[in-house]
Amino acid sequence: MLLKLNSSNLTNHLKMSENSNKGLKSFGLSTLALKNPVTIIVLSVILAVVGITSYRSMPIEAFPEVVVPQIYVGTPYPGNSPLDIEKLITRPLEKEINTITGIDDSLLVNWKIEKT
Repeated sequence: MLLKLNSSNLTNHLKMSENSNKGLKSFGLSTLALKNPVTIIVLSVILAVVGITSYRSMPIEAFPEVVVPQIYVGTPYPGNSPLDIEKLITRPLEKEINTITGIDDSLLVNWKIEKT
């Protein structure tokens, strides 16, 4: 079925759709945002500028620097295998390090560096 639209049919259709929309529930904030997009954009920009300004003016004490205490002990022993280095150096060194109070965890790794 083809409908022929002319200006009088279009105006009648618009009047009917306006009357039928009166019964629909309207959401205040959403309707306000859709009817005023420029206002919403300006408010968003103002909110972003205020947020950035607040962040930059915040005292440094609010963001303390957290430093995890670590120590690295390197014991090169050229020409020996990792197994020999573990027996001769790493195990005695690990025993001594574990006697220090305040150490929660230790990780010891042995590897062989090949000269090229």
